[in-house]
Amino acid sequence: MANDKIKCVICKGHNDNLILFEGDKLKKCQQVLSVRVKHKLKYSDIELPTQINKTDGYHRQCYSSFTALMAKYRDTSSETDYASNFTSPTLSPSIIVDISENAASNLDSQTTLEYVAYSETNAFNEIPNTNIEDVGKDRQLKNVCFFCDKERKQNKGKQQNLHSSPDAKLYDKIIDWMEKLNNKELLQKINRLKSENKTIFYHHLCELNYLNDYNKIVSDIRHTSWHKNRNIHKDIFNHIVSTVEEEVMQKKKCVFLSSLCDTYNNYLEYEQKLEPQSDISLITNHYLEEKIQKHFKKSIKFISKQNKIIIIHKDCSLLENDFTKLEEDNLIDKVALTLRNAILKIEKSKLPSKIKTNDLITGECVIPDKLNRFFKVLMGVKI
Repeated sequence: MANDKIKCVICKGHNDNLILFEGDKLKKCQQVLSVRVKHKLKYSDIELPTQINKTDGYHRQCYSSFTALMAKYRDTSSETDYASNFTSPTLSPSIIVDISENAASNLDSQTTLEYVAYSETNAFNEIPNTNIEDVGKDRQLKNVCFFCDKERKQNKGKQQNLHSSPDAKLYDKIIDWMEKLNNKELLQKINRLKSENKTIFYHHLCELNYLNDYNKIVSDIRHTSWHKNRNIHKDIFNHIVSTVEEEVMQKKKCVFLSSLCDTYNNYLEYEQKLEPQSDISLITNHYLEEKIQKHFKKSIKFISKQNKIIIIHKDCSLLENDFTKLEEDNLIDKVALTLRNAILKIEKSKLPSKIKTNDLITGECVIPDKLNRFFKVLMGVKI
């Protein structure tokens, strides 16, 4: 039977020649699995379906290898009872060798000589009738991996051993992982183990898989934060470029570098207020000068006068009157930016549902002292 939806529960393959379980075959596998789990034999980690379905099946050779057990693991009493009522056909040594070799070549190199193949008719009543639920109970009594909930695991034909750590920080590390991964099931599980102070067992491979997922999420968070900051700086610098193009390139005016830097940092402070967790650093005059110079190249020039850097058009010269007006404009800009920053930092308080006269007088916020002082000076009121 060739069907992509059917898988072999033993080798996990989806290729051709798959056979769906029938009642006696599934029951037989459940009996064999109980013995393998009890004695910690190979394939004890295989998960069988609880009932017949249209997706779980097996290969003949996988089935033969899985149901093959050494004589010491068989139920001798059942074997005796069965032998008294029925004489089963006997496989020749050559047939036994052929079956074992075929099973080994189709599963993995780990198959050992202790798994001797025997006929399905011969072995049907040799395994105690154990329900699959009993297998689950047997597993719960053993130390299993915290992540995959299995005792035994293979990777590329190699057995993965269980490990444990006496370090109490292991609890907190896994809790951090599960919180970042939003894995509520394992988060509850690790919190319960921590409260009960139980030892955590794990496969290194499972631990590594979860660590990789955790690192990817943490990396994405940092990556997103970095890009967000970069975009903020890009938008603000575009605003500075527009100002230089309009004032210097088109109108042939002069601007203070310090004034542009103050404007830049004022926008940064506003963005930081919107997102307090963001890592935004203010810039310096020297940093902004390099960025502007790189953008405009030789179309502008920088002149130093009275410890101030002035940006002018490459074909213009700085007059004394221009410098005086520039200082006045710069002073006005500084006051405006200072007041704007104070206003943006005002904390609002919500008005009560039943508003009284005092609530209206008080308002939703307290006016900053800087703003009060500015308007008093502007209106000629005594301070």
